Amino acid sequence: GINAEYMGKFPGDGALITAQATDGDVPARGGETLNGLRARVAEARRAILAEWMALEPAPKIGVIVCHNWVIRAQLADATQAPYQEWVARSMPYAGISAVEYNAPEDPGTLLYAAERPY
Repeated sequence: GINAEYMGKFPGDGALITAQATDGDVPARGGETLNGLRARVAEARRAILAEWMALEPAPKIGVIVCHNWVIRAQLADATQAPYQEWVARSMPYAGISAVEYNAPEDPGTLLYAAERPY
C-alpha cells in the first residue's frame, strides 16, 4: 500500500486506495478497473503462451517482465485468490516470482512469489 507520509502529496492517491477498497469494479482515476486489468492480463498471458507453445521445439522456460499490478494479477490467477487478497499483496521492488504453465488456458501453478519482508 501507499505509506501514510505520502498520502495527499500526489494527485489521485486517494482514488487508487478507494478503488482497492471496492469489489474491483470501480475505476481508479477514471481509468481501468482492477478486475478489468486482471482479465486483460489473463488474455495477454494466454496469447503469449499460445505463441510460445506453438514454437518447434517449444521452449521450456520463458520470462515475462512486467510491473507491480500485472504481477499481482498473474499471481492472483495462479493462486485463484479472491479480489481483496490479490490487491492487498505486498510486492517488493525488483522481486522475482515464478509460475508454471502447461497450456495457454492454464491459470498456472505458483512456484514462488516474492514478498516484502515487512
